[in-house]
Amino acid sequence: MVDPLEVFHNLESCPNCGCLTKQGALRCPECGSFHTDLNSLPDRDPPPPSLELPPPKDLDPTLYSLNPAAELPEENSDEDEPIVPTTLWDDSSTDFAFDDSIDYESMKERVESQLPDDDDEKSGIEGDEHE
Repeated sequence: MVDPLEVFHNLESCPNCGCLTKQGALRCPECGSFHTDLNSLPDRDPPPPSLELPPPKDLDPTLYSLNPAAELPEENSDEDEPIVPTTLWDDSSTDFAFDDSIDYESMKERVESQLPDDDDEKSGIEGDEHE
């Protein structure tokens, strides 16, 4: 019969948060605390230096002189390219354009005609006080 606790044989718990991780983990994935002192780790040798020389850059000495006919080098970087929008707003239903064909004066007159007059409000208030 298989022991159900066998799943925990290769695990250890973090002393700070109790998270279960594989044995030998240097850092807890939950709280981020280090379990091992870095001084107790074995020293590793740095990689051997390579004997290959880096490729020479194409330098034009006229760029450093006072030659007015010298061309500036073109740098190919991603920063110079325009940003492509990730959302296309062509299909949106919002329209912020002003419609000049609407007659705002006639709309204003209709709204004002539906509002109660100031005289009607005063008489209504006075009528309530007398009752």
